[in-house]
Amino acid sequence: MPSNSSGAVVKSPPVSRQHDLEIAIRLADLASDAALRWFRSPELGVEKKADGSVVTTADVEIEQMLRDELARICPKDAVLGEEFGATGEGPRVWTLDPIDGTGGFVAGNTEWATLIALVEEDVPVVGVVSRPARGTRWWASEGSGAFKDGQPVRVSETQRLAEAVLLEDFRVSVGRRLDTNPMTVLARASAGVRPWMDLYDLLPGGGWLGRCRLALARGFWSRSLFIGVHRHRGGWEMDRPP
Repeated sequence: MPSNSSGAVVKSPPVSRQHDLEIAIRLADLASDAALRWFRSPELGVEKKADGSVVTTADVEIEQMLRDELARICPKDAVLGEEFGATGEGPRVWTLDPIDGTGGFVAGNTEWATLIALVEEDVPVVGVVSRPARGTRWWASEGSGAFKDGQPVRVSETQRLAEAVLLEDFRVSVGRRLDTNPMTVLARASAGVRPWMDLYDLLPGGGWLGRCRLALARGFWSRSLFIGVHRHRGGWEMDRPP
């Protein structure tokens, strides 16, 4: 850390992420508009990937559009997308999931979202989560806090686990023996346990997370976007134990 002539440590000024956030919101607008044009369209093409997951023409088209836009405005930044993988190198990486919840998208329900994040030096610094079919959006940037539809949001001020509500994805835990499930220790020490069904239950206004300070995240896409919002509104996170 730099110091002045007297030897005192001088803190670097905070990095402004406003420009990066504006880019992320621009990408989210493009993705949302395109996704809504495909939503419930009889012309939507659907295929299965090698891993059995579903991909649509909307996923592919939207990610390519976002990549083209980033190549135009941020040519030096790397990109990591769910459909086309990684391109470019460098400390700044844009992560893209044009339609998270493709199964719901194909089924015609509103349980899907577009996810945009900027990760710098392996730290999520900007995140935008949009649910176009519901007209809802969350966003956050380093140093500026987090917002839902323009209103600032924060996590609970609860400091003690004994007073906190623990959220758990029981679809993952079910079948595990209680004596070997690491979540059991946390559950017994907390004030209560509630299930969550998807990532968006963990965002303010989406479910329970306004009452939580700790969250357990798993999977790259969930971590990049969820942590980008959660960390910048006063929370902290940890990896789910294997």
